[in-house]
Amino acid sequence: MKLYHSHFSSSFILFLFLSIFTIQYLNVTAATCHVDDETGLLGFKSGITADPSGILSSWKKGTDCCTWAGVTCLNNHRVTSFRSFGLSGQIPANIGNLTQLEAFSLEGNQFTGNIPSSLSELTGLTQLKLGGNFLTREVPDGIRRLKNLTLLSLDRNRLSGTIPGFLLVLHKSPNSGTFSQQIFRENPDIDFNTGSETSLP
Repeated sequence: MKLYHSHFSSSFILFLFLSIFTIQYLNVTAATCHVDDETGLLGFKSGITADPSGILSSWKKGTDCCTWAGVTCLNNHRVTSFRSFGLSGQIPANIGNLTQLEAFSLEGNQFTGNIPSSLSELTGLTQLKLGGNFLTREVPDGIRRLKNLTLLSLDRNRLSGTIPGFLLVLHKSPNSGTFSQQIFRENPDIDFNTGSETSLP
């Protein structure tokens, strides 16, 4: 009887230990995000020079990035939407790691520098809003890969060069011949006259 009791106690203790270990493991797994999403978001944070509202204070390595301010997750716990307000800095190249993004908005911040060509990796984007910043240089040619875009905003920046021909085609509307100009509104160095209407590949 004592032998049976001892065996039962040992089995119960082992079961209890395994249960606690499994729960802890599941909690740790649930509290982390996909490595590409974490790399992309923390890379984005590293390029921020001013965050007066502290919106990025919740962005900490090893925590669930789906709970971070400005971040929305769908599709098997992957980051699908991001928006920010009141930030200053530059858009880092590793933003291209967020390959499941469908909506990306930095509108109304104070970002400087160029639009990174790595945005071309975000082929699932349907909305890209970069208006109301201080972005410079030309629009990267790789944006032609974003064939799912239904909303594009690049207005109120300091972009230069000509309107890329593929954007003229992508956003040509039968009801308005000025839609492309609205995309680039208040970019004084953009040439609205020499962009050629080239076909998308």
